[in-house]
Amino acid sequence: MSEKNKKKLTLIGVTLISLLFVFGYLWSAYTTAGKKDLGVIAIYEQMQNVYANSIIETLEQKGLVIEKQKKDILEAIDKNMLRYKNDNNLMFKAISESAGLTIPSDLYKDLSISIEAGYRKFESTQKDKIDRVRNYQEFLNYSLKGTIAKAFGFPSEKAKFIMDNLITNEKTKETFSTGIMQKPKMFKE
Repeated sequence: MSEKNKKKLTLIGVTLISLLFVFGYLWSAYTTAGKKDLGVIAIYEQMQNVYANSIIETLEQKGLVIEKQKKDILEAIDKNMLRYKNDNNLMFKAISESAGLTIPSDLYKDLSISIEAGYRKFESTQKDKIDRVRNYQEFLNYSLKGTIAKAFGFPSEKAKFIMDNLITNEKTKETFSTGIMQKPKMFKE
């Protein structure tokens, strides 16, 4: 093989290797952004799962148990009152029989623990979401691969929506927009 052909083959080989390297780098940027995009979407879906199952469903079901117990107690009291409707000592008999009929405090304690556990789980999941969003934004804004990923259209519209939204309540939004923190009211007046 002539020296001229060797140089051409070397140039072609170097060009192919360079193209493969560039393609590999572009592909790496694309797949990294895709994985981060899916991670943000997945944690948001997990937040919805936690909210639906650890907060809403649990509290509604436990609330129904307490409400059912309350109805059962009131029904028992009504039956006691009917049993003694013609009795002169109605008040004392009905009160003494109904005295043991109370909603066990364990139910309220269990409900309180469930509320706290649900919100802690939600808080933990939201912290994970915040960290994933931060990591994704760092990738997009402070790396060459992130710049390339933006050219590919990342983040997706769904991921952008999720990244721009934090789940809070009205009081939190008001506090942070005004800069004035209100004292929390523990009990309704």
